Amino acid sequence: MDYNQLLYFVTVAEEKTILRASEKLLISQPAITRSIQNLENELGYPLFRREKKRLILNEEGEIALQEAKKVLRSFEHMQKVLDAHKRSKEKISFAGLTPAPLWGISSIAKKRMPENTFSSEVINDTGKLIEGLRDYAYQFVILDFPYNKEGFVSQPLFKEQLYIALEKNHPLAEKESVSVKDLENTVFLLLKNTGYWEELCLEAMPKAEFLFQEEASAYATILKASNLVTFRSNLTIPRFEKTEDREYIPISDPEFTLTYYAVYADPPSRSVTDLLDHVSDIAWDQYRDRASD
Repeated sequence: MDYNQLLYFVTVAEEKTILRASEKLLISQPAITRSIQNLENELGYPLFRREKKRLILNEEGEIALQEAKKVLRSFEHMQKVLDAHKRSKEKISFAGLTPAPLWGISSIAKKRMPENTFSSEVINDTGKLIEGLRDYAYQFVILDFPYNKEGFVSQPLFKEQLYIALEKNHPLAEKESVSVKDLENTVFLLLKNTGYWEELCLEAMPKAEFLFQEEASAYATILKASNLVTFRSNLTIPRFEKTEDREYIPISDPEFTLTYYAVYADPPSRSVTDLLDHVSDIAWDQYRDRASD
């Protein structure tokens, strides 16, 4: 019994005739007929009954069809795993809800695996992240909750809390922390494509005003020349406090603190475990520093 036998059997069962199965599979009718006969001989049961030139599954055939589909799915899964493993030797792809964790892991990857290529993207949709993981588009994804469905493992990474960054003469600069209510009517300058944080701020602060910049260089220039308020986090502050003279005030509302988890297939590839086991080595003081790219 082999893969092709099961594939031909399932196709005939679904198409109901050898002719239609042959057209779908681009295989000759005699070859399909021989394959079905060999399968029936190996199993010791006839699987079809013939009715007006149609092949209809009998009781044993119905059982065999369900089991054959399971085996084919296992074959397809094995092929995907092997293909993903091969790709992971050449390129590692991952995605997450916010940019900082992606930058941090990319910075480790560039140091530990300079011969590999890497790609990452911010996707503020957990459903799409999990779908990409299941489809092997990513070797791992970074979520804000553990995802331990069968075949997957979650590894805690670190926490990120959002802060506001403001001029030292700003009325809020003396506070130890601020809430969303404190930020009503504030004008913020934001860099686009910050995923979860961008959507959360827009939703949680409907009375605030947000000015968006697409380019990081334009964003930095405008911020330096203005007294606009922006956002930092505990992960990015070590880098920015070296170049800007601002106060950093944490936002106390619980939704502005995330615990990140890396989620990957079990067992993971060696490259994935090597990266994730070194998250403590991330140099956050070099966040988005061109010298570290």
